[in-house]
Amino acid sequence: MFRKLLIIFSLILCSQGLFAEDLHLIIFADTNDISIGTSGRVDIQRMERLADEICHYTDLKLKKRVVQGDDLVRAAFESVINTEVQGDDVVIFYWSGHGLRTKEKDEESDLPYLWVGPERVAIDHSEVTSALQELGPKLLISISDACNNYVLEDDFEAVSLCGMISRKGNLDSTMRANYRRLFLEQRGLIIATGSKPGGYALCNLFQGGFLTWGLAQEIYEAVRSDVVIGWHEILEKMDLRVREFTQEDQQPLLDCQLEAS
Repeated sequence: MFRKLLIIFSLILCSQGLFAEDLHLIIFADTNDISIGTSGRVDIQRMERLADEICHYTDLKLKKRVVQGDDLVRAAFESVINTEVQGDDVVIFYWSGHGLRTKEKDEESDLPYLWVGPERVAIDHSEVTSALQELGPKLLISISDACNNYVLEDDFEAVSLCGMISRKGNLDSTMRANYRRLFLEQRGLIIATGSKPGGYALCNLFQGGFLTWGLAQEIYEAVRSDVVIGWHEILEKMDLRVREFTQEDQQPLLDCQLEAS
């Protein structure tokens, strides 16, 4: 019913110490869905590879949880927002699945509802983000590669969660410095939305979600560059990459508000 769309990339940095300890990678992927399940499995592998590389170059310890297939239920969301997080930790939440919105939601935020198909419930991505932010990580990255198209409110029940690489030498040093600068040495907020309200983003069996693919590619290029590239440039290049690849069918919405930590 829904096409695969939207990535919300939300970075929130606290003012506590410079160096983090654990990287909590939390992946939710609707791999059972006949239309996007294969793409979701590609997305899982891509995010796992990115997390492994981040940890390698930042000395963060990876703590990973992947929720997919029959385990993708409402209770999994309620469990994950109780993750034990320390003040110097980094949290990456990633959703690969369907998304939707109503006209009424326009008054609240541009973020989509995340569609838990088997239970026919929808969970607000903004609420998931807020709940994880309340855990107090140094850095929160909250991503949803999902649709953001309009449906009737009667089509679902909105559920609230509130209250509840091989090269070494100089390249190796460059990557370590760049990863630390991007993930440990800034504070603020970044939002990258794969589609504007009412719009669609795309995926295929090879790249997975194009926004996720574009983001990972730009990060990989940025950390390998001798030229200092920040989040503004990464998001601008990601935007251009996705627009060119989709021939302007997918138009991301970006906002970047950062300062040095």
